Amino acid sequence: AKAFGLRVLFYDPYVRDGADKALGVDRAETLEDLLAVSDAVSLHANLTASNVRLLDARAFAAIKKENCVLVNTARGELIDDAALLASLENGTLAAACLDVHWHEPFAEPPGGDRGRALVEAGRLVCTPHAAWYSSEALTEIRVLASENIARALRGDPLHNVVNLDHIVQPPRTPVSTI
Repeated sequence: AKAFGLRVLFYDPYVRDGADKALGVDRAETLEDLLAVSDAVSLHANLTASNVRLLDARAFAAIKKENCVLVNTARGELIDDAALLASLENGTLAAACLDVHWHEPFAEPPGGDRGRALVEAGRLVCTPHAAWYSSEALTEIRVLASENIARALRGDPLHNVVNLDHIVQPPRTPVSTI
């Protein structure tokens, strides 16, 4: 969004103060503050017990901008589907794009006939958790995996490891010196 000259505003109670300055973005003090001024909301959050239905009827009521759109590529459970449908029906939200859903694999829009009507009207787009899928992404996955394997064989630190504390790394001689 910054590359297009747009203002980027985020809300994350777990990100340290100053991260916004380092990234050149603005920070909202509350989720409601963010929703009140956003033209587009994109969710990028892990699912925890404390954020199930993060976007509920109260959160949707905080949206004040006309034509606000919502994109969820994070976790389906972050959104209360009934509140989402009501917000689309009453015009609080102009549109929503969901790549993640409460029930996966994706079979049909939330809310049965209500959701299908919104899809037909072009106000609700649902994809089967595959928005990342492209031939370029598949190539990149292979390249990044190969590069990380090479790093491991050389004894270099690994990149993007989510469970590094569970990986036992005994001392070893890098392949390049054998």
